[in-house]
Amino acid sequence: ELNCGSLRRIKEWNGPKGDWRWQIGEDPIWKDHARSEYAAFIYNSCHGVQLINSNLLHSNNNYSKNSGIIIKNPFLGYFKVRGLDLVVVNLHIKLRRKRNNKIREEVNDSNEVLTNGNADVITKNIDVPLMVRQQESIKKTFEMSSIEPLIGSLKEKLNSEKYVVLLGSFGLPPDDEAFDILRANSHSPVISPETTTNISYDSPDGDSCLDNIWLSSHCLKLYTGSSGVVREGLSHMAIPRGWGWGGMVSDHCPIYCDLYTEVVNAVNCDKSSASDAVSTTVNTADSNCNQDS
Repeated sequence: ELNCGSLRRIKEWNGPKGDWRWQIGEDPIWKDHARSEYAAFIYNSCHGVQLINSNLLHSNNNYSKNSGIIIKNPFLGYFKVRGLDLVVVNLHIKLRRKRNNKIREEVNDSNEVLTNGNADVITKNIDVPLMVRQQESIKKTFEMSSIEPLIGSLKEKLNSEKYVVLLGSFGLPPDDEAFDILRANSHSPVISPETTTNISYDSPDGDSCLDNIWLSSHCLKLYTGSSGVVREGLSHMAIPRGWGWGGMVSDHCPIYCDLYTEVVNAVNCDKSSASDAVSTTVNTADSNCNQDS
């Protein structure tokens, strides 16, 4: 449809259509009893983008039972954009919601540890805000321990690569303590925590920053400073919305950032003199990434 559109609106589009290519992973990034989820790269070859190779990084530490966090296997794409060799890592980190009674059980368990068995006395006097703070502390500990194996695997796999982009759905805003390990490894997010990246019909402005693009230190030198979130044109009358129509394509908005592709010019010259830039875009849609087993 991107290259040879059959829909009326696509046919009516007078702008440049490009030459779109794609690569879907041969193996699922996640699989359970109900479904399989695959990752893919879609890119416009008209801008000099070439996908040289792609592979899935299998990890045995992608599920934390205590926190309910799922870190799906990263999908790696080795791109060449004019003079730039770039590794793009497609990530999907998913947080599972917990029931209130489950949260209370975890807080009580932590009280038992902290009070050496006197949980009955402490729990009776504990207030709800304190329980929430304790639960948040427990949650962050689980999150930090969950993401460390992933970063370790990526460092081992990409130890010789300088230009690395981590993009996708991270499930948390970039200033969360869970991502301190990314900052410690010289990765920086381009989307600020105050910027919302989700969307729904009832909340068109969103309320959470769940998606991001993290740049390695070398990629950060190529960053033009241009990034953003796309919120327009994400609904269609052919998409169901409950009992009606006009639903959203996804509850995740596309996000993007621009990088200079001429490494020498971007690093050694004033940024305004660099002529070529490439836009890196991510759009994570749970509803559209799944394929039945």
